[in-house]
Amino acid sequence: MILLILFSLRFVAVGDILLDRGVRRYINKNGIKSLFSDVDSIIKSADVSICNLESPITKTGIPVNKPYCFRGEPEYLAGVYRAGFNVFNIANNHTIDWGKKGFLNTMRNIERIGGYFTGGGRFQKEAEEPLIISHGEITIAIFGAVDLFDPEVVKALKYRPGPYCLDVKSLERHIKFIRPFVDYIILTIHWGKEYEPFPEQKQVKLAHRLVDAGVDIIIGHHPHVLQGVEIYKNKIILYSLGNFVFDQKKDYQRETVMFRCTLTKTGIKDIEFVPIFITDCQPRIPDRKMSNIIKNRIIALSSIFGTGFMESGESLFLCKRAGEPLIIQNSHIEHIPILTNLSGKEKIIQSPKK
Repeated sequence: MILLILFSLRFVAVGDILLDRGVRRYINKNGIKSLFSDVDSIIKSADVSICNLESPITKTGIPVNKPYCFRGEPEYLAGVYRAGFNVFNIANNHTIDWGKKGFLNTMRNIERIGGYFTGGGRFQKEAEEPLIISHGEITIAIFGAVDLFDPEVVKALKYRPGPYCLDVKSLERHIKFIRPFVDYIILTIHWGKEYEPFPEQKQVKLAHRLVDAGVDIIIGHHPHVLQGVEIYKNKIILYSLGNFVFDQKKDYQRETVMFRCTLTKTGIKDIEFVPIFITDCQPRIPDRKMSNIIKNRIIALSSIFGTGFMESGESLFLCKRAGEPLIIQNSHIEHIPILTNLSGKEKIIQSPKK
């Protein structure tokens, strides 16, 4: 008998995936499979692939009276899962667009296809707890949160389903509790101002506070455009990954990246940004000219933080100033390997990809 012990976890993250409006028209015309045909090999290369799900997935419910009210079909979500995504952030200002019933159906539909969600729940306690994934020797906790002063966001309450609206002190308590049990803590957060290329100062302060609390990687979305990358106290902050599947038309709304890295017992390695250009809602590997435009945009947006990059092929990698690939050392190697006294979504999920 051969015993295979996995000492690394391959991780991919992208920004917003919309499954309505122009994307709905694309899928009805071309099919969901073709939507990801240019990038599914990258998505499937990871053990954990996460996106922000920018619409509820339901056939029933009561639409909220608001300017932009989205809804995706369950069969669309199944196609996203088959493309390789297995973790979905549902903490945003759209997953409640079809009311409580639509939100509950979204969670059920994610579970039905074999996926996992973070950032929401059937009640507040479930919504604020992390998703915990164990892959071989690597264990990670993924928190999802929305941080918008938006009356359209109906947060989860004690006995009401909904997304997790950020309560910093509460999140810090959860991070402090879970920190000894996991190798890495990841936060996916819906925040910031739409179409702004730079994060607000309060976002930077919040990101630093959460890193100080114990978060290793922060993945931002909501602005629908790329924002910069910061290395703060040897942790990674992605202020906004922009769109990934969307129907917006302007080039700066269509320029995006896929974030890819390898989580090991000793650190985060191969920290990569793959340029993507959205064409007719479809994320595609761009030609060299557009790829250079996207890479230069990321470099420029990150320069305010002094972040260094190096090119390899068509990708950018985080690097030291000397041009060497950057390895984020794991400062939490001696974690306790057994999880106890956990409830709700706080459970170990073994090897999410088949």
